[in-house]
Amino acid sequence: MSFCLSSRDFKSPLCQICEKDVPPTDKIVVDRLTIHKSCFKCAICDKPLQQGSCNLERGLARYGTFWLCREHSLIPPGEKEDLIVKKGYQVKTKKK
Repeated sequence: MSFCLSSRDFKSPLCQICEKDVPPTDKIVVDRLTIHKSCFKCAICDKPLQQGSCNLERGLARYGTFWLCREHSLIPPGEKEDLIVKKGYQVKTKKK
């Protein structure tokens, strides 16, 4: 029996926010997702976040993976979407 390992097996995982390699020294896992420490910030106000004081925004998943601070988690969905679009987020297309 032979096993074939791809080069991806030896690379760092990809950040769920910026989609770049995450070296072990810059890695955090939040809600089972690997991200850079520097990417763990509110998608609207860029405030650095801490686990337990933010929310993974699931209602706007078409724009990608992102977290919101408590203040921005509480605003109405339509207003959240407007602010996300103003920040430059775009609807993600599925990779083939």
